[in-house]
Amino acid sequence: MVKRKLKIAFKIGISCLIVGYLCIKVDLSEIAVALKHINSSIYLFSTLLAFFSNFFIAGKYYLLIKESPINRSIFSLLKINFISRFYALFLPSALGREFVRWIKVTANQEGRASFVTAIIFERLIFLLVLLLCGSIPLLMYESMPTIIVLRLRLQPWVILALVIIAALLSFYMSDAFRSLAKSIANRIPNRVSDKFNIIAFIETFSLNNMKATYYVGIIALSLLWQIIYIGRLFALIKAASLPLGLIDIVWMGSLVLMLQTLPISFAGIGLREGVYAYLFTLYSLPPEKGVLIGILFFSQMLIMAFVGGVLELLDK
Repeated sequence: MVKRKLKIAFKIGISCLIVGYLCIKVDLSEIAVALKHINSSIYLFSTLLAFFSNFFIAGKYYLLIKESPINRSIFSLLKINFISRFYALFLPSALGREFVRWIKVTANQEGRASFVTAIIFERLIFLLVLLLCGSIPLLMYESMPTIIVLRLRLQPWVILALVIIAALLSFYMSDAFRSLAKSIANRIPNRVSDKFNIIAFIETFSLNNMKATYYVGIIALSLLWQIIYIGRLFALIKAASLPLGLIDIVWMGSLVLMLQTLPISFAGIGLREGVYAYLFTLYSLPPEKGVLIGILFFSQMLIMAFVGGVLELLDK
């Protein structure tokens, strides 16, 4: 309990430090003025896109539990997704939300362990799509030195992440990889293998021979969600009248969203705004504009979290 409180205090502290730094470095009055000039119609459209994207997440989990003992309707999964957004404000950015989803989806259901496997698979596909959307567009920049330098710095980390994700996904989709891993694990001394339960861990990376069409559907829904997310961010950029193109928004939005999954700040506060502020300076835009986009994005998170909180109160 003490350890958990220390982690929460640490994340709140990090968020406070970043917010404090931004308050010193940016002109808050300029952000206030920019907020007053936001195109409310485009902002509303972006918010509606944010709500619509929840259907794709519910659809992914509906396919993931089709071959499991868990029985949930897609509308039940949709409601749970909103509720998990509410708790995500107070729990670790990535793990907390999925932990709440696991509790809600598997309540009074069998196959609780198998759903953990489904969550890990969904997160891996999500990160894979983010990595590709965040890295491939960067290859199109040849005449902007600042972007080229950033690309060179990110390249080793992107390659490493892609290798790790590809290796983990191979365990889901190939019995041969799991068999190979088990044979390697069997050569590890028993005291080590038993202590870390390596064999059982390897066996969990399976979705009970899920149909290939479901795999395709989950990947397609992940791509559709990413398209809606980029459209949502594109609308926010246009609502703020910023001169950024679609390619700029694709890689920036994907990179920031990926960094938000790191459990180092409270609900991503400060981290999200700080990264946008830095990335906007690469385009010779004032950092205040980046902070503005981070605030607008967070406001949409609060709206969806509010809906989730109401649904949680009404949940029997």
